[in-house]
Amino acid sequence: MNDIVSVLDIHQSGVSRHLRLLLEAGFVQVRPDGQHRYYSLRPEPFRELEAWLASYQRLWDARLTRFGEALEKRQRKGAGMPARATRSASPRIDGEQATPAQKGAPHAAHGRPAEGRPGSTESGRTPAQKEK
Repeated sequence: MNDIVSVLDIHQSGVSRHLRLLLEAGFVQVRPDGQHRYYSLRPEPFRELEAWLASYQRLWDARLTRFGEALEKRQRKGAGMPARATRSASPRIDGEQATPAQKGAPHAAHGRPAEGRPGSTESGRTPAQKEK
């Protein structure tokens, strides 16, 4: 314990508490020798932990592999496609007419109607915007 106290700059009471918790959880074993108590790690709980983590590693490896493949496919597919239109408050540079979504009109994004949205009318403008 004194080795841990000196190396980690933790009070002896803190080290004792942590060692007690590790002992209760089964991660360490203790061997008393006179006034000294020698702690050592038990391999079994670490093997169980490793097996548990391995199952999640396989799961996430498979998911991340599929995700990476989908991204690569999308990048290859999108290499020859024009860029997506973005919302803009000004007309487009290429001279084409900007859509309401590109002009930043409220509730007109993605071509969805404004109907049924709180505070909006069929025209996509709130009553306060109509007064202006």
